[in-house]
Amino acid sequence: MTKVCLVTFDVTNTLIRVRGSPGYQYAKVAETCGIMASPEELNKTFKVAYKQQWKAFPNFGVSQGMESECWWNTVVKNCFLQSGHHDGEPLKTLCSKLYTHYCTADAWELYPHSHHILTMLRNKPLQLGVISNFDERLPTILEAMNLHNYFDFVLSSALVGCYKPDSKIFNTALKCAGDLESCQCTHIGDDVNCDYTAARNAGWKAYLLDRDGSKAKMLQNVEPGHVFSNLQTLAAVL
Repeated sequence: MTKVCLVTFDVTNTLIRVRGSPGYQYAKVAETCGIMASPEELNKTFKVAYKQQWKAFPNFGVSQGMESECWWNTVVKNCFLQSGHHDGEPLKTLCSKLYTHYCTADAWELYPHSHHILTMLRNKPLQLGVISNFDERLPTILEAMNLHNYFDFVLSSALVGCYKPDSKIFNTALKCAGDLESCQCTHIGDDVNCDYTAARNAGWKAYLLDRDGSKAKMLQNVEPGHVFSNLQTLAAVL
């Protein structure tokens, strides 16, 4: 059996998640700007606005020369406009506040056993890294959540210039780890396509987190022994 020399993690919905929900965070910060909004309604419009923006300007608009704050401002504006709110100075102020807010621990929470699995792996003779479809704020967020010291490197798609499921970002990780072979590497994440299948297509081993069983219909090409409901049970096989 080939020795594992590198384990990488996705971040959002793998190690951390938005505290409450995007709608909850948006509504909470909006109130400080004098905008009263329904978290439930914002959750619905956020999903639509995010998908529309990613389709129009994938990977935070990097290839089009867009700055991530501008990219997110469009998501926030469309989210609120689609919820029946009006554009104006309060909404502009909200966009700026939210971009900064999401750099702080107030916007995020750790999943149970995140520290446990990372501590266990950090004590093994291998490297740890992050491969995440995220903007350039990721290192700041990891530091705010006290996770930054676990990792030898952090690859955010916006800074690398490519994004999962493209194998290029996995190949970049190999170089960061000292030109390892793909068979020496394992990736862990919560997305069937962007994490599990993408890593496998790049020649890596992979494990998938399906905490609530919602991915049951998407697991046709996922080996049963590669799916886990939490980080604690996953840690036991690493």
